[in-house]
Amino acid sequence: HTLNGTEINYIANCIHGDYPVSHIAYYINIDNSHDGQLPTALSDPYRDKNGDWITWEGQQQNITFPDRPGVPIIETDIGCISKKCKFTLFAGSIRRTFDLKPFICFRDNDRELFSTSLAPKNGVPQNLTCNSLYYCASNNK
Repeated sequence: HTLNGTEINYIANCIHGDYPVSHIAYYINIDNSHDGQLPTALSDPYRDKNGDWITWEGQQQNITFPDRPGVPIIETDIGCISKKCKFTLFAGSIRRTFDLKPFICFRDNDRELFSTSLAPKNGVPQNLTCNSLYYCASNNK
C-alpha cells in the first residue's frame, strides 16, 4: 500500500543543545517529511528520571503537545526492542486520543528527521536535531 499524502507521526530521539530529549513529530503529509522539513507539530519534550531519552518500547507513553497542555494526544504501544527490531519491521502502534485514530508503527533507520535552530540560551545558540526511531502511518487518508 502507498502512503503518499497520508499523515504520519515519527517517534524520535533528539538532541536539544547538549541534552537528550524525546519527541513525537507529526506531519500532516508524509511527502513533506523526507528532506529535513520541520514537522507540522512537535510534541512536548520528554526525558526519563535520569535525564535521558524515554523508553518507548514495552511501556505506554502518554504524549502531550504544546497546543493542548496537559492533555495526552498520543498514546504509544511499541512492542519491539529497537536494537533487535530491524528497519521497516512492524513495531507496534500509537493512537491519537481526540479521534481515536490508530497509526501502525514500523522501525525506522535512525535517520535524521530534521534539525533546526532554537532561541539562544544564556547567549549560546541552541539546536534541536531529531532522529527517527519509528514511523507511524495511518491506514487511511
